[in-house]
Order: sequence, then structure tokens, then C-alpha cells
Amino acid sequence: MKNKKGFTIVELITSFALASVIMTFLFSIVMVLKNTYISKHVKTELVIKQSLLSQKLNDDFISNNVTAIKTCGSKCYDISLSTGDTKRLIVSETGDMIKYGDYTYKLTNSSYVGKLNAYIEYIEVDSTALNNGILVIEIPIYNKKYQDENFGVKLIYQFNSNIYNISI
Repeated sequence: MKNKKGFTIVELITSFALASVIMTFLFSIVMVLKNTYISKHVKTELVIKQSLLSQKLNDDFISNNVTAIKTCGSKCYDISLSTGDTKRLIVSETGDMIKYGDYTYKLTNSSYVGKLNAYIEYIEVDSTALNNGILVIEIPIYNKKYQDENFGVKLIYQFNSNIYNISI
């Protein structure tokens, strides 16, 4: 009669192999979840920065009228408001930081600001009392992980060119 108090070598090797396969599978799932979390965190941070910058610009443009906008460099605009204040919109040389007035927005790693663009369009209206000008300011923000997505701000401001003669 055989003594059946232990495991055979074949049973031990089989159990270790099975445990290794399960551990490898679990490790790969953890790594996929970690990478997904990191990428979604970056995307969330970019959307939050976009929202904060857009809110600050809109608050100033809605509560005050823009009287002038002037270029102060390739990555810089001076925006004059009807209150007499002038706020500077500037992108750092490295392209990872945006400053508007007293606020500074530091972008996430691997994010950068594209070329600032501002232009004015005029539309035909029947009355001189209506808004007939549109000021557009584009601040494109990109991330290397999301090459096809623009997390930037496109601000559209309507004004009456009969009252405020804004030029760029």
C-alpha cells in the first residue's frame, strides 16, 4: 500500500504553472487599468484647465466690454477692457504655461499650447445699435497622448463696431 500523505512533483509543477498563468493575467489587467487611469487623469486635467481658462476669459468679456486687442509678440495679446484695465494673455516660451491677467495655468506633462490666433469678422446688420462684429480668440492646447484632440479655448465675443472699434 502506498503512503498518500503528500503531493507528487507533477501536482506541484502543475499548481505552480497554473498559479503563474493566473498571476500573469492579473498583472496584465492591473497594468491596463493603471494606464487607463493615467490617461483619463491627463484628459480630465486638460478639460479642467480648459474650463478654468474659458471661464476667466468669459467672465471678463461678459462683465466688461473689450475696447482693444493688440499683439505683444507671437504668443501674446494685450486685451483692453472698458474698465480701463489691460490684461495680458501670454503663453510661455516652452508652451506649457498660459497666463491671463493675474492667473497662471500650468498645463499637464506632455501638453503644449499651439499658435495663438485672434481675428475679427464683421456681419451685415440693419441697425447701428446691433452687434455687428465678432472677435475670435483661439488658444489651442494639445497633448502628445491625444494628438487628434484640441483641448483649447475658442472664445467668441460679439461687439458693436459703431461703439467699440476693436482692431488687431
